Amino acid sequence: MTHDQFIAALANDQETTKTKIEDFLLALRDICADALETDGRVTAGPLGVLYLTQHRAVGFRASDQVRKRLNAADVKLPALFERATCGKCKSRAVKVRYVQQKKCPTCIETARVKNRAKKNATQAA
Repeated sequence: MTHDQFIAALANDQETTKTKIEDFLLALRDICADALETDGRVTAGPLGVLYLTQHRAVGFRASDQVRKRLNAADVKLPALFERATCGKCKSRAVKVRYVQQKKCPTCIETARVKNRAKKNATQAA
């Protein structure tokens, strides 16, 4: 289905104009992008879930209703769906680096500053 066919089908189904449907889709895009940026996931009700992967790509998992209708396999969500929390400050940062360390960018930078200060103090003494 092309973009134009999609817009026309939605407009026909909802008995509204194509312009209103296009405006709605633009608003939906902006809302989803903002939510993915802050929370890392968007639950779109009966449609499914959008989520950010470790490499900042967008993944999608169809809802149970959609998968049943399509007779699609019930596949487990990737482990990345559950976003990591920083091991130090416990924040759910959008990007937690170094899977082994599980630190958010703020804690990594704080540690670097402290290590530099210790190194400089040792060299000065």
